Amino acid sequence: MLAGVLGPSVWAVFLHAGLVKAGGWLMPGPEIVGPDGRLLSPEEIRERFSLPEVPTHVVDVEPGRAVRAWVSRAAGRSPEAGGFEGHWGRGGGEQWRMEVDVRTKAGRREVEGWLKNPRRLEGE
Repeated sequence: MLAGVLGPSVWAVFLHAGLVKAGGWLMPGPEIVGPDGRLLSPEEIRERFSLPEVPTHVVDVEPGRAVRAWVSRAAGRSPEAGGFEGHWGRGGGEQWRMEVDVRTKAGRREVEGWLKNPRRLEGE
């Protein structure tokens, strides 16, 4: 995992299913765009990031300050790997883990303030 700093205005996205909520993982915007320039479908995004649920929304992220983040590739998950049920996806997408502790009320509140332009994913 590489460490780096996200700038105050980086194009990143937060994916979620259901109501808007803040999480500690972000995806660089270009990671959810296919080679043909179109936004990936919700199922393709789930497969690329090995998500437990199909995402329903995408939200732009604007930290407004420099934030330390760790960069990694999403690991694929399947029942054969053990520890969980069902196929989550093959993984491979780049993801960023923020230094902000979203388990605390203050951390969640800060990250929620970064979320801009929530919208439903096509095909959802």
